[in-house]
Amino acid sequence: MTDKIGSPPQKTLYPVWVWYQWNGTKQRRPDLRVERWKYSKGEKMALIEFMCDKRKILLSDFSLWHYVLNYWYLAVSDEDEKLFGRMYPDEIEMNWKNIVCDKQSATFHKLVRESWQLIFEINYKNYYVVQPQHQKSIQATLWEITIPMVRKVQCFEGARRDSTH
Repeated sequence: MTDKIGSPPQKTLYPVWVWYQWNGTKQRRPDLRVERWKYSKGEKMALIEFMCDKRKILLSDFSLWHYVLNYWYLAVSDEDEKLFGRMYPDEIEMNWKNIVCDKQSATFHKLVRESWQLIFEINYKNYYVVQPQHQKSIQATLWEITIPMVRKVQCFEGARRDSTH
């Protein structure tokens, strides 16, 4: 994150995670009618809309983030994926089984990690693995949200009934 948008302000320990585009361009904001059922009845929440300098926010494809979480290679094309699979069949098999193996190639790890840069390419168009931009869920991180950035706050409460009640 520091490489992409710079260092955090002083005293900032963690980045802020937000939705930039929740469910495509037709539904950028989270639907609170859906989201409120994820939280216990009466739990207080807020939906905060804010404006931010685009140089201070890092956008990434929410679906493609799963490639990082699962340590998968993110190919630039179908041909690239097939070639990678032919080059590293054993490493891929071990990786899918979540087996850490010292025999795995350093090149394999380097290529996998480098491939993840595609999650930041919002216009990335390999329809085999990703939706078109107007249908994507796009997440964002930034170092802080300050009061002058805030445009609207919508408070709501959770509605889920806990199974213990």
